[in-house]
Formats: sequence, C-alpha cells, structure tokens
Amino acid sequence: MSDSHACVMEWVGAVKVCTARFPTPARSSIGTLARKASRRNRRRQPKEGVLRDEVLAVLSTQATVGDMSLNSLARRLAVTPRTLQRRLARAGTSFETLCDQVRKAAAERYLKHTTLSISEVTYLLGYSEPTAFHRACRRWFKGITPQALRGRNGVVGQFSN
Repeated sequence: MSDSHACVMEWVGAVKVCTARFPTPARSSIGTLARKASRRNRRRQPKEGVLRDEVLAVLSTQATVGDMSLNSLARRLAVTPRTLQRRLARAGTSFETLCDQVRKAAAERYLKHTTLSISEVTYLLGYSEPTAFHRACRRWFKGITPQALRGRNGVVGQFSN
C-alpha cells in the first residue's frame, strides 16, 4: 500500500485485513481543506450583536416557562454550553447578565400589566422564594420593591405574596 492511500482495516477471524482502500489527499491539501472549513464556520457564526439578540429572544420565551438554564439555551441554539459561553464572552456579555436582563424586563411587564400575585411572578421568573425576587427587584429598580413598583403603575390586583 502506498502513502497516498488509506485502508479500512477489519478483523476477519484472527487476521486484520484491509477491506477497503481509498485515496488520501496530500498533506498540503489537508491544510487547505482545514482553512476553508474554518473560514466557512466563521461565516456561519452569528455576529456578536446578532448572537446577543438571539439569546435574549430565546431566553424571553424560556422565561415564561421558568427554564432559563445554560444547557437548555445551548441546546435550543444547537451549540455546546461552553461554546455559547465563549461566544457571549467575545460579544462582551455573559449568560448570567442576559438572564438578569430578561428577568428584569419580564418582572416589570408582569408587575405593571398583570394582576398576578408577587408569589406567582416569583415562580414564573424561576426564583426559589419571594425574598430572592424582592432582592432582585430592589437591585434592578434602585431600591423599589415589587409592591411599590406595582402601586406606582396603578395596577389593581393582588399586592402581597
């Protein structure tokens, strides 16, 4: 067998036999093919702003069902979690930052435009308990509690947990 051919080896009884031969590209063509594949993959990767918007859109839909995990987001975007983290870092953001933005927007929407109880909003946004949601609201809205935010906007409904 010459260097320009490869062989598929299989065991036949106690002997390893070449069952198929096929030509292999020269080493220089392997490098060329690798460079072309790399360029093609770079073109297919979304730009930073587009990736951020796409992640925010997916997270917004997932926020309504309380599933905002990195693994489920990566699965929806058809990439590995680590690849997603690297691309977000390249875009100057992180999964946690984007989750926080989506939760803030959803909390504001729920509190201003619905009569859901604070406990229901807490559950919908994926918080384990109302106190964690209260702390997040105070951070997002400069010390304003969920009840105060709701009261400012005149939504009539349940104001307590």
